[in-house]
Amino acid sequence: MTEFERKIKKEVSDAVPDLKGEIKKRAGLDSHKKPAFKWQYALAPIMAVLIIAVAIFVPLYLNNGGEEGGTVVADKYIMSVSVNPSVEFGYDNTNKVTSQKGLNEDGIKLLFKENFVGTYIDDAAGKLIELMNSYGYLTETSEIKVIVVDSNGRAAENQTQNVKAKIATTMFQLKLDVSNLVNMTEEELERLEDDIEKNGEEYFNQIKQLYQEEILECIEWKSKIFDEVIAIVEPRAVKNSQTVIDGEFIDTLWEYERTYNLDMDLEELGRVVTEDDMCEILEELVEEKEELYEIHEAITLGYTDDYDDLIEDIIEMVKERVNSNNRG
Repeated sequence: MTEFERKIKKEVSDAVPDLKGEIKKRAGLDSHKKPAFKWQYALAPIMAVLIIAVAIFVPLYLNNGGEEGGTVVADKYIMSVSVNPSVEFGYDNTNKVTSQKGLNEDGIKLLFKENFVGTYIDDAAGKLIELMNSYGYLTETSEIKVIVVDSNGRAAENQTQNVKAKIATTMFQLKLDVSNLVNMTEEELERLEDDIEKNGEEYFNQIKQLYQEEILECIEWKSKIFDEVIAIVEPRAVKNSQTVIDGEFIDTLWEYERTYNLDMDLEELGRVVTEDDMCEILEELVEEKEELYEIHEAITLGYTDDYDDLIEDIIEMVKERVNSNNRG
């Protein structure tokens, strides 16, 4: 297994309950194990809340290691949310989220690079709905179903109502139809569990490959942006030249800086910018492009580990692209 695969597995599906071998062993932030339906997790007692938008419902069950999704595991409770995407949050008796996972394919995609662990369950529930809405998962006909069950598989009405109240508030703020917020049945939840147990490994492998392809494609795109800016700056980069650069040229660089998240250290330029100053800008651009190339090569060869801070903007682009596609 390559370093990249290990990275994506950690970020996209750590601790996929009962999904065979290697995936089953990677507990990550979601440390519970999946029993048969009844939610008999190995650690503390838990409760679950599940929200499902039936209109775009697609069953799947994968844990995103506390960085990509919505499972709240607690010492006493678990909240699961699904609107295709379907997700689940585990939270403890202090109402803080302790784990998260996707319950279907879109749930895994949604939770990619998202981390709800450590936040309060009410905040997590609200943010989750905002996230689903921002990617266009929630439509006028999307029915959001919610269920909370305890560690014995019993419905927990008070917990369900508490979570639904928070979600309803968020829906109202987003101008979504609150009447679409309803209870989920245990049978519907069980179908999600059965599907993910049967198909989860296949879903995981598809999503792992999808993210790798998307990240590499975005890196290639940004590399071309660097080529474009370098071609603009290079003719004006002249050592020891005190020729003043006009303001329109600097404005063009600022536009590239803001639009494409480049790091040219433009804020360090004085009121008068010379062609000699452009040499330093050019050097910065070349170094950034080379670093991007190294990241691309590392991912391709499987040697990469922690690169997220270096391509944070690309990760955001990938999340947007992945969640904007395949919604049918």
